[in-house]
Amino acid sequence: MAELKKSRRFRDLTGMQFNHWNVLEYAGPVLTKSGEATHNSKWTCQCSCGKIKDIPGCNLTTGKSKSCGCVVERYDDLHGRIVDDITVIGYPIKSRNATPRGQKYTKVSWVVACRCGSIKRILSSFIKKKNAQHSCSYGPCQRSPTSQETIDKNVRKFLSEEAKEAGIPLNKYLSQWN
Repeated sequence: MAELKKSRRFRDLTGMQFNHWNVLEYAGPVLTKSGEATHNSKWTCQCSCGKIKDIPGCNLTTGKSKSCGCVVERYDDLHGRIVDDITVIGYPIKSRNATPRGQKYTKVSWVVACRCGSIKRILSSFIKKKNAQHSCSYGPCQRSPTSQETIDKNVRKFLSEEAKEAGIPLNKYLSQWN
């Protein structure tokens, strides 16, 4: 355990809870790349999943660090929602993107099935968008409706193609949603 600082500006975070982090003890100052100590403090924390990691205090108090990465940020659960010609089947995937200025944001996409049986992945923002045409094409679906058995078969084929592109066996790919 590192020696606890005793300055007026120092705030002891031991025992405090920040999102999924529980602060266990003081871990020393944050070091620069050259190894010099800064005025910021590191804290040994335990995530709600059990992982232990040293986190800068400013990342705890500002909410920049919420967990070790085990917690998926909450998103609207659209599973089962029916909008126009599509039904949200499930299998959400989060993707991190950045704006041209470097600001990071997260998008969530879902597997949807059109009433004709075609399967695709679309963003949740599009599913929730009002006045948008929700189907397999850019207008109302012109094809005849298909059976649930065919839709299930098409979903499995779609997901196996996604797993193949990711280089992951299908059963391991599917286990992330179980």
